[in-house]
Amino acid sequence: TNYAHAGAKVGLDWTTGFAGDANLPVNLYPGNPVVNPTGACPEAVYDAGELVCGSEVPHINTQIRQFISERGGFSKESLVLIWGGANDLRDAGDDPLGPESGIGNVVANMLSAVGTVAQAGGRHIVVLNQLNAALAPITRASCAGSPECLGQVEAAVTGFNDALKTALKGLQKALREQGYRVRVHYVDVYSAGEAAVRLSELFGKPFANTTDAALLPDPAAAPYAAELPLDAEDYLFWDVIHPTTKAYRIIAYQVCKTLDWRIRNFEPQCLDIIRGH
Repeated sequence: TNYAHAGAKVGLDWTTGFAGDANLPVNLYPGNPVVNPTGACPEAVYDAGELVCGSEVPHINTQIRQFISERGGFSKESLVLIWGGANDLRDAGDDPLGPESGIGNVVANMLSAVGTVAQAGGRHIVVLNQLNAALAPITRASCAGSPECLGQVEAAVTGFNDALKTALKGLQKALREQGYRVRVHYVDVYSAGEAAVRLSELFGKPFANTTDAALLPDPAAAPYAAELPLDAEDYLFWDVIHPTTKAYRIIAYQVCKTLDWRIRNFEPQCLDIIRGH
């Protein structure tokens, strides 16, 4: 998708850019909203019978089930990318049962998604860990800059990443024992993001600004009213949540290099991703 403002676009997200530079055909599947028919929760969707309020976008597992229903499953040549949990982790501190409970739920959802794809024919499944949500402007604002609050968010992210990596190893083993010829590729984008931020703080590159959003929301003029800075492409964050195209390229490069190492005869031009070709 493009994030647009007054005719200016930050560019395509990392999945589309990665597919182009890796010479892979793009098979985007936006999914169909499952609108709540009762009207009890406007623009809500159902997942496993449970209302998800405030969004028209179905849960990852709902989207996968819709894809399988409409297209019959995944071919063995497919490269399936799964990335989820960012919003859950950002809000983990609000879980009444504590952040650990929230982490467990997110990991379980991710494992369910991977298992469903594998059982529907997916052979190569790419699962990304999560970036440091404590860096996002929206998190800094909600924590009011509190180091304790931001530390809890960061701890939730690192806890999730560690748990996800361990759980995926166990899931792949279990799926193979059941006869599914699947390889789950865990990609550590968290470390890549942290390294980019540290380099930027030391040398001003690759990002001139790692704390502010290039595009600021104005509640009085939704969705956006602020003017873009001239160096918007040198920001880490496009808006208060989403990265800029330059940040997306770093994510795509990390995915590309991981797969280049793990998949035989996969020869993408990973450097072209960083260069923006």
